[in-house]
Amino acid sequence: MTAWKDTIKNLDGFILVTTEYKRVILGALANAFHYLVSKLNNKKLAFVGYGFLGLARAITNFRATLNYQNVLVI
Repeated sequence: MTAWKDTIKNLDGFILVTTEYKRVILGALANAFHYLVSKLNNKKLAFVGYGFLGLARAITNFRATLNYQNVLVI
């Protein structure tokens, strides 16, 4: 996990490819972002997802969480 934190810290932004399960982002992914809260400040994030309406709702809900972590979702 330390190597992953250091990698994220050195990036200006990243693209996240994800899916959804019952209209929410996968739990492991959400936990990972909560773990990285101090490293995500002022980072840029773009979503690429595989799905339809459920995925759109999942990303919208997850964006709200990321706004509290000062992540700019584009």
